[in-house]
Amino acid sequence: MSGATMGGVQVAHAENPWPRPKTPRDPAAAEPPAEATSPEGLLTHVLNSLTIVDLQLVTFIVVLGTSGNVPFFDLVFPIFASAYIAILNGFVFPPTSREAPPRLFRGCRLFKVYVLSGALIGLFLPMAYILGGFSRGDTESVLASSPHLFLLSCQILTENLIHGSRGVSLPVRALTPILYNAVRLTSLYHWVTRVLTRDAPPISSEVLGRPLIIWSLLVNRDMNLWVSFGKALAVVNWLFWHFNLFGFLVCVFLPRAMAAYYHRIPAKAPEAPGSPRPSPREGLRPAKPSVTEPVAELNREHHSKKGQ
Repeated sequence: MSGATMGGVQVAHAENPWPRPKTPRDPAAAEPPAEATSPEGLLTHVLNSLTIVDLQLVTFIVVLGTSGNVPFFDLVFPIFASAYIAILNGFVFPPTSREAPPRLFRGCRLFKVYVLSGALIGLFLPMAYILGGFSRGDTESVLASSPHLFLLSCQILTENLIHGSRGVSLPVRALTPILYNAVRLTSLYHWVTRVLTRDAPPISSEVLGRPLIIWSLLVNRDMNLWVSFGKALAVVNWLFWHFNLFGFLVCVFLPRAMAAYYHRIPAKAPEAPGSPRPSPREGLRPAKPSVTEPVAELNREHHSKKGQ
C-alpha cells in the first residue's frame, strides 16, 4: 500500500498492475499487456486496482447514494467529473511518457501531518458523525453531512484509481481534487448553515450534578453535547477545505504539478503560423540530425584554411 492524494490528503491506493519493465530498450516490453487493452482486460485492471479501502468506499458511496439524503446534482456530478477528467487527460494534458509521474512531496513531514489531519477531519469524523446520527435517530445531522461525505468518498475513490495508473498526467492529478473540492464548498456551506441554526435542548440539572459529566452525557444520550459536536465538526470542515482549495491546491500543488509536467517537454523556438503543433509525446523524441550539418562543417573548415 502506498499513498494517493485526497484533495491534497493522502489515503491509500493499490500498486500499479503494470510494473515498469526491466528491459526498457525492448519495445515489446514497454507496452502494457494485450489483455489490458480489451474491455475484459480493462475491467480486470480496474478490479485489481481496488484495495480494501476502495471497496469500503464503494460500499459507503452506494449506501449514501441510495439513502435519499444526497441531492440529485451531487449524485450525477461524479459521472460528469469522470468524463471531464478523461477529456483533460486525453486532449488537454496528455501524459508525456509511460513512466510514473514524480511524487511532488516525497519525504515532507509537514505534508504527512497535513495528510493525517485532513483524513481525520474530512473523512473519519464525519463517518462517525453519520453513524452516530443513525444510531440516535438524528435525521437532521445525517441529512446535513451526507452530501459532503458522498462527494469526498467519490473524490478519494477517483484519486486512488488515478494514482494507480501511469497513464494520467500530473496536471490532471492536481485538477481532480480542485474540481471536487470546489463543488464540495456548496455542500459544506449548507451543512454549516443547517447545523448552526439548530437549537439543542438544555442539559438537565440531574446530569450536571453527576461526577463524570461527559460520560453521563454519552450514556444518557443528551443532545446538547451531540449538537455541539456537530456544529464544531461542520465549522472545522468548512475552514479546512477552504484552506485546502485556496491555500494548498491552487497555490502549491497545481503550480508544482504544472512545472514538473512542462519541465519534461523541451522548449522549442516559435514556429510559423499555420504550422502543425507537435504533441508533448513528440517533444520527448530526440531530434534527427540534419543532412546539411556535415556540408556546413566542411565549408567552415575550407574557409578557415584559406584564411590561414
